Amino acid sequence: FSEITPNSVTDALLLGVPVLCTQETALFEKFQNEVLFFDPLHDEELRGKLKYILNPSHRAELQQKIRSVAFLQRSWEDAAGEWLDLFEEI
Repeated sequence: FSEITPNSVTDALLLGVPVLCTQETALFEKFQNEVLFFDPLHDEELRGKLKYILNPSHRAELQQKIRSVAFLQRSWEDAAGEWLDLFEEI
């Protein structure tokens, strides 16, 4: 069972929480640098990624990358403005 676009990943990113996720998701291409992805068929890969994410300096590095994600910088006003622009075009 796999979620194609898990909201839990984007929710965690919005909170600045580093994420470990299977690569069997539509988010793989968008967040390759900000999320630790692993092949669910390789236990050793999962173990390695868990050890990595539990290391405080690596977590800090991931949190810095997360802060640079563009969609995390958008306000509700930005999103509403984009929708209004779209409706005006139509």
